[in-house]
Amino acid sequence: MGITTESVPKQRRGEDTRRRLMEAALGVFARNGYERATVDEIVREAGFSKGAFYVHFEAKEDIFWAMLEERINRQQKAFREAAGPALPVAQEPGDDPPQYLVCPVHGVHRPRLSG
Repeated sequence: MGITTESVPKQRRGEDTRRRLMEAALGVFARNGYERATVDEIVREAGFSKGAFYVHFEAKEDIFWAMLEERINRQQKAFREAAGPALPVAQEPGDDPPQYLVCPVHGVHRPRLSG
């Protein structure tokens, strides 16, 4: 089954809905803290129904982890761009330890390995 012209706009709408829910969650978490934030507040701020929330996330915890993952991915991308191709920023599982670590504040450092 291939991608139809109808599925592309629907996919974009889904991505936009997910993004708007995550933006709203950030605001709700910032104001109320994670524990006091509710899915009801998140969807109200985003302008969606709870059904739209549950299409993209199983629970409040899932949207939090999705936001964290997105933030980490953006940071890794920025680090890679700052470091250039010669210095590794993140490893794949099973890779040897990196020879250098890159920090946007402190620059390039050799890792200290215990043991």
